[in-house]
Amino acid sequence: MPDDCFRVLHRLFRRLQQKNRFVGAVKHTGLSLVETHFLIEIEANPSISISKLSTLLSIDQSFTSRMAQKFIRSGLIEVSANTHDIRQKNLKLTTSGLAKTKQIDSAADHLISTFAARLTKAQEKHLVTLFKTLADQNSVAQGSKRSHETQYRVEQRRVTRLFGLLGTDVWSSGLSSSEWQTLAEICLAPVAPQVSELASLLGLQVHSLSAVINSLEKRGYIKRAATSQDKRASILIPEKKGISFNEKIESQAASTLKRSLEPIQNEVNDLYLPIFQLFVGEFDGQAPPLLPEYQIKEISSPQQFAEARGFAARCFVSHGKETSLPINFLPLSSRVFVISKNEDTVALVQTSKQKSSIVLELTCSVPGISDWTSIGFTSAAINLALGSTTAFDLTANLDQSVNTLISYSNT
Repeated sequence: MPDDCFRVLHRLFRRLQQKNRFVGAVKHTGLSLVETHFLIEIEANPSISISKLSTLLSIDQSFTSRMAQKFIRSGLIEVSANTHDIRQKNLKLTTSGLAKTKQIDSAADHLISTFAARLTKAQEKHLVTLFKTLADQNSVAQGSKRSHETQYRVEQRRVTRLFGLLGTDVWSSGLSSSEWQTLAEICLAPVAPQVSELASLLGLQVHSLSAVINSLEKRGYIKRAATSQDKRASILIPEKKGISFNEKIESQAASTLKRSLEPIQNEVNDLYLPIFQLFVGEFDGQAPPLLPEYQIKEISSPQQFAEARGFAARCFVSHGKETSLPINFLPLSSRVFVISKNEDTVALVQTSKQKSSIVLELTCSVPGISDWTSIGFTSAAINLALGSTTAFDLTANLDQSVNTLISYSNT
């Protein structure tokens, strides 16, 4: 079984965290990831002690105590005496705390149902097996399952703790979750992302990401540089030290995953990895995804194709490439995806299938779209065009003007 599949697994777990919007404070609740777990586990385990909660969450007991005090002050939890040990205090959610976990569940269930809609019931069970095997093999504590939640959510929380995402030592790297995510995106990106783009992807405010970037810069992992198009905007470039360190993290993560999945090792590459890829909606976890402010849909009607041709022609003209406009493009037989922002079309992607390859024949966009975001467009379109769990190799030939040709050859 190729070791590369474990690197892909690691990248997909990272991408899943991004799509769950749990990199920084969760936008819909204002809670961090560890605070979210804190409240959910108290609901699942009523009257749990601080020491037991600390063990369950795999975080320091003093940190657990400080967090408990914060939520007591905010009225989300209450304490009571432990009848078996007077030194211990039991924690319980208040009415406000229960309302907060309901808010968390509403958003989480919506996201998970979106992902799960791509799977059959049998595939869902295999996904739970993948997560549970990882957690069990590493003796990750298991709390109680709440009556209204799926087993997947229980196992995902356990895997989150296994990876160290609740603390400041993800994969024993000494990095916080935000630092780990930021460094990986910068090191793996085919082209350098802008600060604002990375902030959008990671669900962080620009000022919060700036603090993360400063930390990584001080360690010599990355550097900022001005863009050629806009001197006011910064792009993020990995230093050799950062690339080497990210490689070390990926190697360690892949090793841990390989060891942990030994009980199902013969099925990882052919069964569990493709299901996880389908669930996340990506195939390698490396190319930047479509940023959350953009929407993508496939067009089908003759009118939509006519409108798309008009948009493409205007893009070629605005980029000064009108002489490069193909004579016959966007035929009704092709698959064309339109990308919009605030209901305004900003780009389109045309794909076709040639033997065993999905080929991206044409992308065009309004001026101002960066190369990094453009690759996110094409990656999202190819994922939709493939429409299967087939893995692929990526060959990219990027043109910074209008045309971007990217071929994904099935393996």
